Amino acid sequence: MDFYKVFYSKILEITCSLAKSRGVDVATLPDFTVETPKNEEHGDIATNVAMALCKIFRMPPLELAEIYKTEISKLQEVASVDIVKPGFINIIFKNSFWYGFLAQVLEQKENFGRSNIGQGMRVNVEYVSANPTGPLHVGHGRGAVLGDVIAAIYEFFGYSVVKEYYINDAGNQIDILAHSLYYRYAELLGKLGDLEKGEDFYPGDYLINTAKKLIAEEGDKWLSADPAARNDYFKTYAVDEMMVLIREGLALLDIKQEVFSSEKAIATDSAYEAIVKDLMTKGIIYIGTLPAPKGVDVANYKAREQRLLKTTDFGDDTDRALEKANGERTYYANDIVYHHDKIQRGFKKLINIWGADHIGYIKRVEAAVGAMSNNTVQLEVICSQLVNLLDDGKPLRMSKRAGNFITLTDLVNGVGKDIFRFMMITRKNDVALDLDVDIANQQTLDNPVFYIQYAYARINSVLENAKTTMNITDSNLNNVDFSLLTATAEIKLLKSTLKLPKFMEGALNNNDPHRIYLYLMEVASSFHTLWSAGREDGNLRFIIENNEKLTIARLSLIKAVSVCIKNMLQCLGVNIKEKM
Repeated sequence: MDFYKVFYSKILEITCSLAKSRGVDVATLPDFTVETPKNEEHGDIATNVAMALCKIFRMPPLELAEIYKTEISKLQEVASVDIVKPGFINIIFKNSFWYGFLAQVLEQKENFGRSNIGQGMRVNVEYVSANPTGPLHVGHGRGAVLGDVIAAIYEFFGYSVVKEYYINDAGNQIDILAHSLYYRYAELLGKLGDLEKGEDFYPGDYLINTAKKLIAEEGDKWLSADPAARNDYFKTYAVDEMMVLIREGLALLDIKQEVFSSEKAIATDSAYEAIVKDLMTKGIIYIGTLPAPKGVDVANYKAREQRLLKTTDFGDDTDRALEKANGERTYYANDIVYHHDKIQRGFKKLINIWGADHIGYIKRVEAAVGAMSNNTVQLEVICSQLVNLLDDGKPLRMSKRAGNFITLTDLVNGVGKDIFRFMMITRKNDVALDLDVDIANQQTLDNPVFYIQYAYARINSVLENAKTTMNITDSNLNNVDFSLLTATAEIKLLKSTLKLPKFMEGALNNNDPHRIYLYLMEVASSFHTLWSAGREDGNLRFIIENNEKLTIARLSLIKAVSVCIKNMLQCLGVNIKEKM
């Protein structure tokens, strides 16, 4: 249970009582917050209730705060209440308030903090979706971890989640891929002739390996084949082989997506025309013209009639064209077909993880989903910023187009799945991330994943030691006198641990796995502080051989800490380590 919500309900009871005594309609009361103060020395929680309700109660916020202070002070779990201008109320709890929540962690274990607020609502999380033109690189890996953890967070709250990869196997980049593969094929066979690479050639060694495999399977028969048939075959072959490389990279990260959707299969002419017909009937697609784009000379601009999606009705800054001047569909048109397919599959919420270069594309796709679903389906797009790869502080330059990039597979094989996954959420998704390979491989407390795993391993070591020295096992941790936990470092660790539900709810509401990292770092820091205090002061050690009751209380505390660390690392897809 979330102690913030518990105390929110108590303040709400006081608020409703004040409203009734003053003839204020309870239904009109504005909401208020209960949060941790920015400076934790100011209290355990802070509320803005006096400032939020001062207008409806027609009182100055400080005067209203005094009334709340009087009422809140009457609650048995409250140790003190202070008021800070312009009307914040800071509250400190008695230690006894925390003990009941600690018991809940030990009772609920892996279910602590979980809820069923999703009630099985179907959510589609689409992530990675890299063009199948080569193996995944480090930037793709960040989006992969981000999407995978967001899916886990939604499952934590009772949503029915489908994890999906959209294969962009149609369009110009696939033609270029097929040509690049054929060039390598002909090159290896010594039959290049006057064949040129072309401006957008994919130069990576991975296509050389693919061409070798193709030659081993089919020899040189494609050199004399019909060019159109050859191009179709090479497109299919190249995409299939690139998806093998991509799946291998995802597997190394332990990412298992249930659905791989093909653009070529979904965005057919018949599917597109059916959607156009439906949306034209609804007036959402129409035949019209667009004004001259920014930077184009208006005097020389010739507007043409074309199919347009009326995205301005759904928050976009201009309506969007569905077809190019040559009659081909735009990439946006195919995206509409794909998202229409998701809507038809019954998802009520769509979450797309995109690269930073797609930020300007978000509004038009959101508008399309709103138009096609009559605003009954919500789309949230989360953009993952770049990863700067470093080695001992020095940047490693990468270019997929130049063919000298480090693949995700190479990097994960170098640092390990757990370290890579964890490092990808050490920054918010909208901030560029520096990954230093040297630090990632260090087994020191400067490495955040080691810092947290070491806390878990230390706890496990203490619990094992208690079995040996005092014959204390988990069965002894059921009837505990938590009132023996009074040391400042103990209470700080207890408070940090019990914040899990709040951090997880914030991660859900903001699609922000980074909050799990912040929680784990706070808990690990509090634990290591208590561990160090015990080394300096024998009375603060976890095992006191002549005091079984105190030992059991402290072991119960760190057992709860280990439960929460394990739950959150599992949510991140990071393994725990029993020993280090």
